[in-house]
Amino acid sequence: MPSTIVENLIQEDPYGATRVIGELAQNGWKPHAAGETAVYHILRKEWNQLAATGQACLEPLLELANSDAFDDQTRREAAGALEEAVERLHEELPESTLRYLWCLRNVERIEEEVGTEIKIYIYFWTTMHDFIRRELERRGLKP
Repeated sequence: MPSTIVENLIQEDPYGATRVIGELAQNGWKPHAAGETAVYHILRKEWNQLAATGQACLEPLLELANSDAFDDQTRREAAGALEEAVERLHEELPESTLRYLWCLRNVERIEEEVGTEIKIYIYFWTTMHDFIRRELERRGLKP
């Protein structure tokens, strides 16, 4: 199976992604590429296993943290795992990735009440922003 199919599961089918990975694993499938491995661990909520996937975990974690298809607890855990990954990887991330992550809005859920929308913040990117700011300054760049 092409690794891009597995890597796009969260984005393309967030409701069925866990089921698809489970069925693949029951049929003897094992992740091979770093992106596949990241998605595999994310969907199984094996947050501590993501370190070995390096930068491959960033995009799927970000997708999950910002997806309304997952419950608040899962989104919060994904956001925390993303912060931990950035903490580990910040020195090797390209400037473009650091700047992209720097601009992220906090993870929120929108609730609609009669005629209005209420933002409920689920997770704040405080630690990640601190690491990114320090890394950009270390490189002689402005945040």
